[in-house]
Amino acid sequence: MSIRGHFSQGFTLSLIQFSNLVLPFISLPYIARVLSTSDYGLINFSQAYAVYFMLLINYAFDLSAVRHVAVNSENPKKLSSIVSTIFTTKSLLFILSTALFLGITFSVPILRADYPYHVMAYAVNLGYIIYPNWLFQGLSRVTVMSITVLSIRIISLALIFIFINSPDDTLLLLSIYSFTNIAIAILLTIYAFVKFKITYLFPTFNDIQESLKDGFALFLSTITINLYTTSNTFLLGVLASTYYVGLFTSALKIIQAVQMLIMTPINQVLFPLMSKAFHESQEGGMLLLNKAMVVIVPILLTAAVGMLLFGDLAISIVFGPQFLPALPALQIMAFAPLIIGISNLLGIHGMLNLKMDKVFFYITLVGAVFCVSFNILFIPYLNEVGTALAWFLTEVVITTSMILVFYKKRIPIFKFGEMKIFAAELLRKVHIYV
Repeated sequence: MSIRGHFSQGFTLSLIQFSNLVLPFISLPYIARVLSTSDYGLINFSQAYAVYFMLLINYAFDLSAVRHVAVNSENPKKLSSIVSTIFTTKSLLFILSTALFLGITFSVPILRADYPYHVMAYAVNLGYIIYPNWLFQGLSRVTVMSITVLSIRIISLALIFIFINSPDDTLLLLSIYSFTNIAIAILLTIYAFVKFKITYLFPTFNDIQESLKDGFALFLSTITINLYTTSNTFLLGVLASTYYVGLFTSALKIIQAVQMLIMTPINQVLFPLMSKAFHESQEGGMLLLNKAMVVIVPILLTAAVGMLLFGDLAISIVFGPQFLPALPALQIMAFAPLIIGISNLLGIHGMLNLKMDKVFFYITLVGAVFCVSFNILFIPYLNEVGTALAWFLTEVVITTSMILVFYKKRIPIFKFGEMKIFAAELLRKVHIYV
């Protein structure tokens, strides 16, 4: 693909991420004021519960299938075979997932009490069976995907403002979320079959087995990472109540918005540059990593201080005064984007480029164990504050573990002399520009 093509694909993927970030924040102030804190928490709890089953259905095909599609992009028959195998495998995983979902939901009293909401949240997984984002990315045809996603989400935004008018509409709101995803999946699949001349070919048992084997390592990594992210919300709902879930998730959404706004564009720019630098030499890669840290850390530190000072204002504007009790949780998590920013540099950009994949996996696994343990320990006494503390401490454990691994391998990660020189050059250039 040409440089222009890579830029175009990166821009359209950014457009999707932009819609993921901005569109919910357009409706969020309205939803938070229409629903009660408990109803808002119930939506987030149900969605967190549904995510566990989504992970099983997706089975990391979003990552593993892209490279197979890219390699066979000029072979329609092979492409049809890949698509058919993944759709069939996902369908089988959906059947398994549904059996598990129904069994768990109706056998656990706290889940059975709100089962209509959980069922509606789970319905989103119907779309994930055929959601072909991996196909469009592998074929570098993400423009159509981004336009479809953006258009349907704008329509869903309008539906929210029209039909969601009271706490009694909580179930309807969940249905809008779920069927939005299903509609996107159906439209993209129809387009893909027509445009790319794909035909369904019944896969063999070996085809299905190979697809599961191929993505198993990535699946384990995805499960591990989501275990210490999604589990915060789910465990809080199980061990406390949806009221506290509402408080925690309101604070978390502000944190995540800041994190995505700063780190998403930086990561998109850095990843190919880091890969190239580490490919040429370890020293060059680590030098670039240090320079990136000089840029990222002050920005995230400033954002953290801003959330500490103006967190109450942010909560009042986005969610309304009824969510102000979430302020302590927000303040505890204020420095989490800074910690995560450093761990992203060391882990995703450093460890993965240095072929430390297994070490990276074990660190996230340790983080997941600490996260669940912290939540179980803190929630009964501190509710949403306990969950916020558990998440922050988990990120500290993960980042500290990465730093220790680098030092153990005698790879210097903080070259303060070179960082100081680069910072001075950067400030001089900014001063000249201003």
